[in-house]
Amino acid sequence: MLDYFQTYYLEVGYGPGYIATNITYVIAVVLLLGSIERSARNLLLRAAESLLLWAGAVIFCSVYYCLIGHAGMDRLMMALIIVCYAVFRSRYSVITRVVRSCTFYACTILAIPISEPVGEAIEEIDASFTWAEHLTWVIMVIMMALTLIVLRRFSTEGLTFVPVFPAVLVASLSGVAVALQLIYEWIGSDKLYNIIVAGCFWLVELFHVYLFHLVCREYDQNLELLALQQKEELNRELMEFSQENYLEMHMIRHEIKNHLSYLKTMAETGDLEHLRSYLGTVLGETEKLFQFVECGNDTINGVMNHAVRQARARDVAVEHTLIVPPSLPYRETDLCSLLSNLMDNAIEGAAQSGSHNPVVTVRIRPQRGYLFFRVTNPVDSQIPASRRLSLRTTKKDDRLHGFGTRMIRRIAERYQGSVKYAIRDGQFIADVMLYLPGGEEHGSENLPGDL
Repeated sequence: MLDYFQTYYLEVGYGPGYIATNITYVIAVVLLLGSIERSARNLLLRAAESLLLWAGAVIFCSVYYCLIGHAGMDRLMMALIIVCYAVFRSRYSVITRVVRSCTFYACTILAIPISEPVGEAIEEIDASFTWAEHLTWVIMVIMMALTLIVLRRFSTEGLTFVPVFPAVLVASLSGVAVALQLIYEWIGSDKLYNIIVAGCFWLVELFHVYLFHLVCREYDQNLELLALQQKEELNRELMEFSQENYLEMHMIRHEIKNHLSYLKTMAETGDLEHLRSYLGTVLGETEKLFQFVECGNDTINGVMNHAVRQARARDVAVEHTLIVPPSLPYRETDLCSLLSNLMDNAIEGAAQSGSHNPVVTVRIRPQRGYLFFRVTNPVDSQIPASRRLSLRTTKKDDRLHGFGTRMIRRIAERYQGSVKYAIRDGQFIADVMLYLPGGEEHGSENLPGDL
């Protein structure tokens, strides 16, 4: 262990530059994969994590140097640091962690053959240039900082839909870049050639991150457009529904006078039995005409009334228990897309279940700081459970359905929630929870059905 410190911490060839490079790398990893919330507590936590990572790196390198030597020591140490932090401490999505970790590690490896020869070249040209020995670690720090800025600036975290295949391509390119650089070093190729190749790969890495961001943002905009189209279509159908009800009310108003006259006649003649029968008929028809969902929230009212109308057209009943605050801290398009897709999937599943008088049950309420959604529907027992839980659609246009299920999951993740699907007793159950600030005040008792 003393040999390691003597070589890498005290000798002129390494010394301050080696220490500065390792500390910068550790801090960059924490800033890249950890939260950067601007609070004193978070800053202290990140500082403590950086210190522990650096201490772990020192211990690992000391043991490695004593047992094996210096060959591959730093590269393996950097890989272990970023992998361990990404796996055990980062709270970003898996795709974000993979893309950021692979790209940053590859760019750091590519910066080594670029930075090392520069100081040597300048020192050969002008031996009086006293900063030549420090240029290596200065260039390394600058390149790591630029990589960190690009990865955070063109992040895909928080976008509605992040495709997996482009992320795999970005990670694969990082692996290829690292592998080629190690091969060039092993065969001892020309330093100038190494600088050119490593520099090109470094720029290509950052450019691919930018392209990946553009692709994901394009998907996100398409999904946002789809959500807006759903909302527009919902508003249009609700307008048509309102106009139909308005015409029906006009027709009923014209009939009220005739109903009252007939009721007055039966009352005057004392035909109470006929009067009771006639009143029951009129009241039953009136209830069918004026069955509206009213929970106090306009967006949920609109989606549910539209869904009830669609369900009736497919001979599916809808039962609901809606306890919703009038104002919710979610974007209207997100709330509309979430509930619309849940209801569309449930109504489709119920209509195709083969059940007699199928029923879709909807329960929404705040509970323990979250807004909970539970939508259940009967399922076709002939379809394997694995297919039903995978949510593979039977629709001809499965692209939109695929978007719908992805939108449900990403909207839940956007609001620090989750989605869970299950099948119990012949019922498909979709549970969604969204974080609701101040939701604790609404109570914590359970909904019917153990929601």
